[in-house]
Amino acid sequence: MVWTKGDGPGKRHNILMLHGWGGTNLSLAPLKEALGPAFNAITPDFPGYGENHSGPGPYTFERYRAFIRETVLKEGPDSFHLLGWSMGGAVAASYCLEGITPQPRSLILLDATPRFVCPEKNLGIGQHPAAVMKLERMIRENPETGLEDFISRIFKAGEEIPEENRTMIERHLKGVPFPPGKQALVESLKELARADLLAYEKRLGLPVLIIYGAIDKITPSGGQRLWTCLFENITEAPVSSAGHAPHLTRTGEVAGLVTDFLDSLE
Repeated sequence: MVWTKGDGPGKRHNILMLHGWGGTNLSLAPLKEALGPAFNAITPDFPGYGENHSGPGPYTFERYRAFIRETVLKEGPDSFHLLGWSMGGAVAASYCLEGITPQPRSLILLDATPRFVCPEKNLGIGQHPAAVMKLERMIRENPETGLEDFISRIFKAGEEIPEENRTMIERHLKGVPFPPGKQALVESLKELARADLLAYEKRLGLPVLIIYGAIDKITPSGGQRLWTCLFENITEAPVSSAGHAPHLTRTGEVAGLVTDFLDSLE
């Protein structure tokens, strides 16, 4: 995996983009393309997923943070921005909160939350523990069926998506190979379920852009607001009438938000 170089004049932004649970770099391909020649981008697969499906575990946030560092040191430029979707966002945020070097110039969190599972019965913040336990059980029994069920939930937020677009979106969400290995799916899901980044009890001044679907049912908008407990310099950008994957359903809009944010830092 190497950085995709922008081929236009005035290239400015180096960005490392991280996929979500159950997905691969294919889920970020439309956004990567929409960002255009002003970006040098890389979209690696976490160990256990996609092109890196044989990558060794354990498939934990600690391992994935080490993977970010390895990727940047091996492939990256001196200065970079970090973007993560869903689980990828939680891993990216924990990388910054751990103070691992090299640190990014900014952090972009796309439908990510510091607490995926809500310990209280508040579905406006996170998932109920029983729902995640059910998903884990389904993955253990049949990874393909369980992951297809999870993907179908992305479309249940009420977002209006033309049927021809839905077919394309599902293709990007499934990735290759599909499904990823059972061990990677189960271990990373358990890690996501137990993660509570609010335990860091610190606030960083790093510039952060939060993009999320306003009707997302997987990482609800209430969970997005918890990021203010961890970061001081936040720009919030809800995408109206969008669900959990606005970078696939509203690609141009999300690309514009990312571009405007990074341009504002120059």
